[in-house]
Amino acid sequence: MKTGTRTVMAAVAGLLTLTAMAPMAVLADSLQNDKNTNRNIGIGAGAIALHGLSRGNGLETIIGVAGAAYGASQYEKDRKRQAEQNRQRSYYHYNHERSNRRYYSYNGHRYYQNLNSGTRHEID
Repeated sequence: MKTGTRTVMAAVAGLLTLTAMAPMAVLADSLQNDKNTNRNIGIGAGAIALHGLSRGNGLETIIGVAGAAYGASQYEKDRKRQAEQNRQRSYYHYNHERSNRRYYSYNGHRYYQNLNSGTRHEID
């Protein structure tokens, strides 16, 4: 077997191994893990492409570039999805944690005033 063919086979096996590990991140059900896995796929595939360039192997280079492009696009998609979730979480907490109550103490007792209706309630 030629050295170039072995290199290509190793590159393909490495790429398949990396893509086979991607579903494991889905099982973890964490967007951060997905994002990190896609970033690592892009980095690994970029290393494969550089190895192909240094050895003059066009097929290995193409496979590496394609894998790096895929990893980068998936990473960007996950990054945007995570930012959107953070925006939605922030919006929820901003609108639901702001209270329509004002708390105060009077004569050793704790009270709150409902700012919408103006009613006052003693806290037990």
